[in-house]
Amino acid sequence: MIIQRQGKLQYLACILLAVVSLPVFTDTGAGNISQLMGVGFLILLATYIYVSLKWAREENGESTEEIKEELSPIYLQILKLLLGVALVIGSSKVLIPAVEITAIRIGIPQGVIAATLVAFGTSLPELVTAITAVRKGHGELAIGNIVGADILNVLFVVGAAAAVTKGGLTVPVSFYKLQIPTMLIIIFAFRHFTKGKDLTIDRKEGIFLGGIYFVYLILNFTWLA
Repeated sequence: MIIQRQGKLQYLACILLAVVSLPVFTDTGAGNISQLMGVGFLILLATYIYVSLKWAREENGESTEEIKEELSPIYLQILKLLLGVALVIGSSKVLIPAVEITAIRIGIPQGVIAATLVAFGTSLPELVTAITAVRKGHGELAIGNIVGADILNVLFVVGAAAAVTKGGLTVPVSFYKLQIPTMLIIIFAFRHFTKGKDLTIDRKEGIFLGGIYFVYLILNFTWLA
């Protein structure tokens, strides 16, 4: 399955991010993702897109006619896509600066803001997409959206940001205490759940993942803030 294959890449991408963020590669005590490493991430991204398209062609078992019957007119699909993109961009322009300024005024560190409130705001479109897909019976679409977003966040967002930033990206020391370990715990659990016999994440497993995130939020605002 494509999702299972990409799940392995998601797993490896998160481990790669954790490894290159380690402070052992710098003399400052904090981690640094260099410009060269950013370029390397972008090369991996191009490879990922190429391989994903190749897998998609191999795994596509539906006929063109069956797909056409399920779709609304192409112009309507394009209109919805453009509207969705506009809403995402517009909401991010309003939501993220507002949350950031409010949090700074009440004395919350930048790293905590980025890892909680801003991260939550940028993940809202994915959350809505996943819930909508699941309610319509397309669970694989929801999982694929999550897996693909994780890979793109590591290889594209981190890679591009590091590649265009002189001196690369600095990883705060506090991230080694909570953010990176939590990321690894969640990705390990997610990978384990999606490898089950029925290839589904049940309600108990979902509650477990949500519980980890809830504990993570509490620790962020009580321990690191």
